[in-house]
Amino acid sequence: MKKYIFTTVLCIATIWMSACASGKKIYESEKMNAYERTECFLTMEYADTCIDALESTDEKALYCESRFEDIDGITTYVVKNTYEYDYETGKAEKIESFTAENYSPFYVPGGKILELDIDKNLYVLDEQRQLITKVNLTELTFPNQASGKSSINYIFDIKSDGNYVYVNGQNNDGQGIVLVLNLDLQGKAFFLADSGWTLVPMRENKVKLVDNKDGSLYGYKEERNKLDKEGKLPKNVMDFSVTRGFCPGNAEYDYFYYTNGYKNEDSGIREDYLIGVKGGRQEKIFDFTAMGIADCYVMNITPDTQEGFYVWAIASEEKTVLYHFTPSETVGDYSGKAGKVCCKIGGLWPANNLYIEEFNKQSEDYYFEMVVYGDMYEDRDIAITHLFLDCQDGKLDGILLDDIEDELVKNDALYDLENYFAQSKVVSKDCFITHYLESVTDEKGRIYALYPDFKAFGYAYDKEIDFSDLMQYESLCGESNSFLSTQGAGVDLAWLLEYSGNRIVDEENKEIHVKEEAFRSMLQFLKIQSTDQHKNFDPVMQYCEGESCATRANLSEPSDYLYFNELFHKNAVFSNVGADGLIIGSREGLLGVCSKSENKEALFALYDFLYEPENYHNFFSWGMIMPVIREEYELRKDYFLATEAYEDKYGKYNRKYDFQIGMGAAEVIIPVGSISEDEAEAAVTALQEVKYVKPMKAAYENIIREEAEAYFTGNQDLDRACDNMENRLRLALEENKD
Repeated sequence: MKKYIFTTVLCIATIWMSACASGKKIYESEKMNAYERTECFLTMEYADTCIDALESTDEKALYCESRFEDIDGITTYVVKNTYEYDYETGKAEKIESFTAENYSPFYVPGGKILELDIDKNLYVLDEQRQLITKVNLTELTFPNQASGKSSINYIFDIKSDGNYVYVNGQNNDGQGIVLVLNLDLQGKAFFLADSGWTLVPMRENKVKLVDNKDGSLYGYKEERNKLDKEGKLPKNVMDFSVTRGFCPGNAEYDYFYYTNGYKNEDSGIREDYLIGVKGGRQEKIFDFTAMGIADCYVMNITPDTQEGFYVWAIASEEKTVLYHFTPSETVGDYSGKAGKVCCKIGGLWPANNLYIEEFNKQSEDYYFEMVVYGDMYEDRDIAITHLFLDCQDGKLDGILLDDIEDELVKNDALYDLENYFAQSKVVSKDCFITHYLESVTDEKGRIYALYPDFKAFGYAYDKEIDFSDLMQYESLCGESNSFLSTQGAGVDLAWLLEYSGNRIVDEENKEIHVKEEAFRSMLQFLKIQSTDQHKNFDPVMQYCEGESCATRANLSEPSDYLYFNELFHKNAVFSNVGADGLIIGSREGLLGVCSKSENKEALFALYDFLYEPENYHNFFSWGMIMPVIREEYELRKDYFLATEAYEDKYGKYNRKYDFQIGMGAAEVIIPVGSISEDEAEAAVTALQEVKYVKPMKAAYENIIREEAEAYFTGNQDLDRACDNMENRLRLALEENKD
């Protein structure tokens, strides 16, 4: 059962973010973390299916087991079984859906159930799952000033208080709308909000409407058929970049919410909580780390009939688990830290640290925490300064470098990993593609960091795009499309600068090229295009002279698969400028060891865990992620040639994919398995020959962008902008000459 209405409105509400990162103070409850965790057994019939949590009350829940199957050559999501789980007995009963296969269920207090199918038919069923009534929600119309009559177009969420059904969605004029229906599915009222609504379940089965614009809280009053304002949600609760979901209150709290990415601005360690709200006071009930769910994707939290909670979550191995947390006399600790050496890895921003999470679960000796300096300090330069100081002073054990390593390398703050290779029984330098090790080797020949994978940007073999070519490539897009972002000249300039190599600022030879005609033409072109807002971004260009192709795509993004053109049309041209051949656009998760760390052996153990062949394959072989281990490239050839779903040598199941190039009407499908053995060999060879081009320093990029922005906005002419750029860049080069 695909969730066509999408477990929560929060996905939509993220278009409006609260300007305030915090609201009222959040206190710790007296029972903070005092819970015992029990894992519940979930019935499954098949060994190769996944569990999807669908709906939950304090007494029972619905879940299904599903998988992807190849049906008539199309990879299709298929529900194999649906179950109703009784929390009290711990038993699951297989049930049949009343509607079509693809539907979303919703419990109604009192025993009835709602089902919404893909065609937006809403059904009311009794406790025996027999039909009481139904309605097609799109056929319900209501007056609207803009268009006379309007109807619901998208459905985000449905809740019921036992008396009414609240359907939260969007009308065909783009406004947020909540339909209020009785249990006969007859319309009682509708309410509009330009920024949309959020439905919040409260205790005693009450449902409140929250205006996403300002957090105002409303209750529906039957006697007047209107909404009454009942206050506001705290500002921090309305920050949907942090708030993940809501759940009903219990005897003590009005409602609960749980977080995703809560920033501890003192420690820089991201922590997530279940938080109860009563009378506006917010109290932490438990933190996800202590309860052992910090590394899970939490799908649903529901209070039980007493003082505990049921938590549905997806663990890092993609297994769905159901935990029951019950009150305990002692504070629970399921974090996995107990008895281990606790180490810290610092970085500017959170990393995709799936392998670190898995290491923490399996290691008997070490536990790693991520310290996010971008959370502690709003100013990026200040955050970098503190990150560097803590690395140099031994307050960190490891550091995620994110192309900011120059200062640390110069000051010998990063440990020479030749010592790691000398003692590792898992990996040697010969296991890596040569170009990758070259990109993390300093002038003294020391390897100062390692990284698991990369994303490739760049252009192909036999032609180099000049800035003056941009107008030609734009003309190939037609009148309605553009290969620029359509977000303004500044955004496109930043993209062009990011990996321009030494084309604009050659630090080694102290050369500056901002007055050359090609660069001036680029600025003029961007200024003209920024005023043309009617175009749509299309990353796939038409062929130039039947063969060459210009695009601005990230070569390793699974959504594009454009590098197939790059591999099999060797004069295809990619529009990142300034590199000789393919380049690495970003070295993902570049991890160094701090020289003064007292826990270097812990980092060595983490590297060994990562590069153990089966672990590495499981973490970094999906989609178009580019590996750094030679052996993985040979497995890519099997992937390119696959005509059906298959299991690799590690027992990992790979679905059959078709590779899509383009969007909408311009889409081109390249079936998997349509290339030859020679072409697959060429693909592997091309990927192994990727080169690294160092990004332009942020200080130089910022100067160019500031002066260009003044030109784009009309505050200075082109000559003045280029003069200012050259003068400021010259000073910056002098300051950095040592």
